[in-house]
Amino acid sequence: MLDSFTTFVQNAMDRWRRYRSQKLSWMAEPLVRAGIPASVVTLASFLLGLAAVFFLFTNHFLFVLFSIFHLLADALDGMVARITKPSPFGKYLDYTSDQLIALLLLVRIAGELQDYFVILVILLFSAAQLVYFLSKFTAPVLFARTLVLLFLAIQQPIPAYLSAGVVALYSLAVQLPWILERKIKS
Repeated sequence: MLDSFTTFVQNAMDRWRRYRSQKLSWMAEPLVRAGIPASVVTLASFLLGLAAVFFLFTNHFLFVLFSIFHLLADALDGMVARITKPSPFGKYLDYTSDQLIALLLLVRIAGELQDYFVILVILLFSAAQLVYFLSKFTAPVLFARTLVLLFLAIQQPIPAYLSAGVVALYSLAVQLPWILERKIKS
């Protein structure tokens, strides 16, 4: 059952990425023509994400604005990389940037709400992402950053961190048999 859900989510995400690429390719092509590498767009995405984290709980309009720009730049970095040529460094940079923003959002929520459950979510999130990272991006995992941003955009911090917790638990649940299968084969 977990495998079929993971496949469903991955297929939905792939369809979304293809749709997004079709609609936003007009923005990526000028970046490529200007010689701007994907890593620079990733850095811009990260800085925009940091600005969003900074304005979380202090200025809702700026939080939403920087979140939208962060997600847009994140989409563009992948398109620029696919047009030019993806690099292993770029993949690590993009992944690290995205997950660091997600982690900082959760830390900011923990600081604002003073809720110990958010700390548990941060630990679960970190464990799932660590397994994925150490597996060199081969372990199954779902990502929660966009979902967290969406809940925060409608000013719902509790569903934001709870959804991240559910995604982290699910990721760990599908990673465990994946890890055990690899151990048995080796």
